[in-house]
Amino acid sequence: MADTFLKIIDQALLAAIYAKFNTTLGITSYSQDTALMPKDVAVRHIAEKRGKNESEFISLWRTGTGPAYNRQRTAVARRGLSAAYTSAGKTDITTIKAVPADLEYRVWFWSKDKDKLNQITQDYFFWRQTAPNLSLNYNGTYPVELYMTYGRVEDESPIEMMYDKGLYFVVGMPINLEGWLFSVPTTVKTVKKIVVTVYDEEGEEDIEIFKHTEIFTA
Repeated sequence: MADTFLKIIDQALLAAIYAKFNTTLGITSYSQDTALMPKDVAVRHIAEKRGKNESEFISLWRTGTGPAYNRQRTAVARRGLSAAYTSAGKTDITTIKAVPADLEYRVWFWSKDKDKLNQITQDYFFWRQTAPNLSLNYNGTYPVELYMTYGRVEDESPIEMMYDKGLYFVVGMPINLEGWLFSVPTTVKTVKKIVVTVYDEEGEEDIEIFKHTEIFTA
């Protein structure tokens, strides 16, 4: 089964977060140091991937997906995306239907160094000024920009468990996307020629007084 566009967005956002913060957090492997998991199971998931228990990693989870009614009247939502022609005569064109959706995420950064998380928090607030969009290519060809919004950073460190499980720190922060969900591409016919004819109906028979032919070419 092919990946859904939702899954692609999830993975792309996690990759963008890793690229932005991996140096500050001191991690070097995207596959080993990130997880598409909610907070409650992220530690166990990362430990099983690594084969050992280490605290420096990133976890991301999509917490909500809803229709974006405020973008239903946009051109993309109404007509979808027109892609490549599929016939030599350029009469058939690939069309991709689109639905606007608001995607809500929460990302957690885990570390034993509180100063690293302070720096990540600061960089998070500056991120919206430097790269407010998640840039994707649909089907490897068509660019799609998803606008990102941010929110309040919360300290979710389990300090009360430091004497039982050791001391580590966690900060959680929201990232929301003004996203688009795309259908499987379909082929539709295109209009190649429009003929407009105007007749004079005053006499006993119609007389053609105007004729215009418009031929559309790619």
